[in-house]
Amino acid sequence: MSKKSKNSSSLEELRKLVDDLTDRDVQIKRDFRLFESFLENFPIPVTMWSANVDGVVLNKKDRGFFCKTGDRLEDLFTCSNLSEVVFKKHKSALSGEPNSTLIQKTEKTFYVTVAPRHDNDNVVIGASGIAWDVSSNSFILDTLIDIKSVTETKSGSFEEINEKVSKAIEKSRLFLLTKENT
Repeated sequence: MSKKSKNSSSLEELRKLVDDLTDRDVQIKRDFRLFESFLENFPIPVTMWSANVDGVVLNKKDRGFFCKTGDRLEDLFTCSNLSEVVFKKHKSALSGEPNSTLIQKTEKTFYVTVAPRHDNDNVVIGASGIAWDVSSNSFILDTLIDIKSVTETKSGSFEEINEKVSKAIEKSRLFLLTKENT
């Protein structure tokens, strides 16, 4: 095989590889936009983000979890109660460990999961996170615990119990969805 023919073959292989990678990147972006569209219309507020190992944000969609806007993790999570927890979770994910936690932010409760992002050689190249607003579930659980306490000790009135139950029902996203569809 001549040197020219070998170079031509290598060049063709490189073109095919670039085309394949471009197609893959286009599909990933399409899938991410579809996921974003799904989450925008989902009844539970969900925030998602993805950052590289240096903390540069690659993608983000906020539904009430970020403290500020920006292109670095430090920008998004500058709230004193969030930054320490989120950075610790990202550091753990960058070492290859996915992790989850509940985070309280003002009057909202979020279930947060941060997972490592790997390249084709299984090397961690960043981390992605999702924060679900579980505030209504948290409120309902706290209310049920209160009702259990009131009924165990028989210290509450039926009016008090009814008031607690009514507030819990009003916080339920599922109740609001079923109410809209009837």
